[in-house]
Amino acid sequence: MVRMPRVWLWLIAAATLLSFDLGGMALLDPDEGRYAATSREMRQSGDPIIPRFNGEPRLNKPPLIHWLQAVSFGALGVTEWAARFPSLAAAIATLALVAWWARSRPRPSAAGSAVAALAGCLLFFACARLAIIDMTLTLGLTAALLAWHESTRARTPRARRALAWAAALSCGLAVLAKGPVGFLLPAAVIGATAVLARDGRMIAWRGATTAAAGIGLVTGPWLFCLVSRTGVHDVIDLLVRETYDRTIRGLDHPRPFYYFLLTGWVTLLPWSLAAPWLLSRSWKEFRAGGDDAGFLIVWFTVVLVFFSLPADKNDAYILPAAVPLALIVARGMRPTLVAGIAAATALALVICVAFASGPLSTARSLKQLCVGAELAARPDLVVIGYKLHRPSLVFYSGRRVRWVSTGSELRRVISAAPREATIAVVMEERRHERLSPGLASTMSEFGIAGVGSGCVALVRDGSGPSP
Repeated sequence: MVRMPRVWLWLIAAATLLSFDLGGMALLDPDEGRYAATSREMRQSGDPIIPRFNGEPRLNKPPLIHWLQAVSFGALGVTEWAARFPSLAAAIATLALVAWWARSRPRPSAAGSAVAALAGCLLFFACARLAIIDMTLTLGLTAALLAWHESTRARTPRARRALAWAAALSCGLAVLAKGPVGFLLPAAVIGATAVLARDGRMIAWRGATTAAAGIGLVTGPWLFCLVSRTGVHDVIDLLVRETYDRTIRGLDHPRPFYYFLLTGWVTLLPWSLAAPWLLSRSWKEFRAGGDDAGFLIVWFTVVLVFFSLPADKNDAYILPAAVPLALIVARGMRPTLVAGIAAATALALVICVAFASGPLSTARSLKQLCVGAELAARPDLVVIGYKLHRPSLVFYSGRRVRWVSTGSELRRVISAAPREATIAVVMEERRHERLSPGLASTMSEFGIAGVGSGCVALVRDGSGPSP
């Protein structure tokens, strides 16, 4: 019997941990519900070029996550598990890349420690289990940077070219995941590494040409189809809004520049507690001639600085920093210590999943309400969201939602609907309790069909008040 390498045992254990009860929690608002609903609509429409949410184009992010989720829905069904499977698969692929790179170092035994450290990182564990884009971005960035670093050490021109192309194509994958950050971040890491190593050959023009060609091969077909359908001016406006405006003004999560200095200690647990000591030790190793140590320090630092500069900040943005941190941990700590800490962290995470999935589903998703009110089971139902920003309503109701923001608009929409139409109005319970007399009169024929997540579904079935 052939003995399985230890690193494969770690990969299997990590995959088991990350997939534990993956579909047990409802899709959370706002991001998971929006991404999943958009991907389901892409699959239903058969249009892979322009993602749409609730019938409207949604082009603020590239389509990679929607392509992957649409395929997953087709193969596994439209479920929470299928919506999160692309993130899980990207996480396992990232772990495999980390193991591959660590096994090629002077201390191959650190590969298992690197896998354990990365899988046991709180932020990595969470993002691997959420239907969001950050894990696919991290996969592309990890593949690009590790392949580039190996290309600088390749012994033959053929191997160097192959690795350079692998890095370039991986950058293209990262761009399809999250836009320009997919090449700007690797470029910053490569440039800073070259400056630190005082080696200009790391950023040769030939490498830049290969990078541009690889990114173009991956992203070019989609961009060409997008421009041909929407026009070049719309695409330029989109790029300006999603880069300049998000960087300077902040569109969704405006936070101070020091935000990650405060939150990174929590999201990168447990390894963040030892990060200052490990980084200091790695710096000493770099000063003694350790190129790998310098590369990992630069990678980790550049990610934190890169995402601290824009006004928009989200905890998941610094997920790519978890990869170099895990490799630094594997290089600087004893394998038995890493394994012990990772095992204890894994047990704590499993317990948290077992006990927290239910409360999170209730607090941050409208699944309970939609199921209780049978919104998806009513074929001719018109769903209206009143002063509500809950994308999971679109996913779990199985239809487009008419969003209204004022009481007068709600009265107008209800009055304009045919008398025989079945209508559901979803709003927060506190708003329902404080309806103005005019709006309360308009909704006198609506009955409560479901309650959940602090919201209520009121339904008029077209033949009188609902029971």
